[in-house]
Amino acid sequence: MSPTLGAPSGSQPTTSNNTNIPRVLKHRMPKPGEKNAPEFDPEKPEELGRFFERMEDYFLDEEIMSNAEMKKKIVKYLDADSEVQWKVLSMFTTGTYEDLVCCKVLCSSQSPCIQMHNKYLNLMGIKQIITVL
Repeated sequence: MSPTLGAPSGSQPTTSNNTNIPRVLKHRMPKPGEKNAPEFDPEKPEELGRFFERMEDYFLDEEIMSNAEMKKKIVKYLDADSEVQWKVLSMFTTGTYEDLVCCKVLCSSQSPCIQMHNKYLNLMGIKQIITVL
């Protein structure tokens, strides 16, 4: 059989016309709640790093590079309580995506100091919500 369709036997494939070469399809970013969608369970903070890695893989596939767009997308994959908590963080409203990641990874630590800081952030977030209402 010849190396190219319709070409005489013994001919070499041409590189000038690549229209017959199928494009490699990128993975589509699943919508929140779909079977393969990344999700973060706040009861399992040790999985936070994995959640960020999966989201960042999808951001690369979808060519999402804007800090605002990445932050907007990532909270859609959280449960409702976590979404509210993340959105009240100053890192979410004024920081970069990387700032948010660093803040959340540090805050997921189980050390007593970090746990106290988390309680403080949650209280500040609640106060911010109440003042908005």
